[in-house]
Amino acid sequence: MIDSLTPIFYASVAMFCFSLGEMVYLLYFITVREILDQGKRLTIKEVITPFSGLLILMTVCHLGVYGCEAALCVFDEPTIYNGIKTTQNFFLTAAEVAYIFYSYLRAEPILDQVFPKLDKPVSILVKLSPTVFGSQWLLYALAGIPFIDPQIPKTLILSSKYLSIFNGVVFLAFDVLCLVTFLFYIRSTTVDEAAATDEHFLIISRHGVASVIACIIALVFYVLNVVANVNKFFVFIFLTLLYLILFRMKVMLRRDKIRKSQRRASRIEYAAVVSVGGGAGTAGGARRASSPTQDSSSKHQSLSVRAK
Repeated sequence: MIDSLTPIFYASVAMFCFSLGEMVYLLYFITVREILDQGKRLTIKEVITPFSGLLILMTVCHLGVYGCEAALCVFDEPTIYNGIKTTQNFFLTAAEVAYIFYSYLRAEPILDQVFPKLDKPVSILVKLSPTVFGSQWLLYALAGIPFIDPQIPKTLILSSKYLSIFNGVVFLAFDVLCLVTFLFYIRSTTVDEAAATDEHFLIISRHGVASVIACIIALVFYVLNVVANVNKFFVFIFLTLLYLILFRMKVMLRRDKIRKSQRRASRIEYAAVVSVGGGAGTAGGARRASSPTQDSSSKHQSLSVRAK
């Protein structure tokens, strides 16, 4: 074990505690705000929806990454260190795949509007991402196994590095595509003010731009850490910021849904009031229209009696 702890240890513990708080609030928001407050039954199916499930997975992965980073600052025995490092890489890989799926699910309706021809190729890429990114981690994990031929682990590590570069390019290209898609949508709503604007898509686009920028900055600091040994703390900061942006998107989309439901209920109530009021007015008008006729008829009958 390491005798003296580095600042990165305390930073990792702080980020772990912060992510734990995020997890608690996320579960509260899902179970209470989105399920119980809406009169729904609390079931696993309601909690683990595609969007909520991916956010929960990303939070668990962040907890794993920060926990492993703290452990790496404590243990220096090669076997334990390599095991922790392999586990941390697994959490990073799972977080990357979860982020890609989450981003695509949110961006897909907008991507279909802005770049309809790219929707199918991107969907195929997203479906292949667990295999592609998982292969990188698998090669790294296999390199830790003691082979008879010492050249095999070196080959596996080298292959993992090359695949890591390829995955990084793919990941960056996916982020840039999402960024361009969101910017195009926001620009189209700004230029064409007469066009019908869906606040739901605007919320996704604005938060999508912010999350992509945070992700790219985190990726840049990760590369700088590998190449120039820049402190990992900056990577942690922007990873946490990325998650906060995605979570805020979820909250804002929920509020937008509630506002739309309230507007719909108000319109229905207003239509019902107008309908009832209109009916009463029609009946009153009919009575008022018939009154002169009845008075005239009564007067005519009275005159006839007198004449007799």
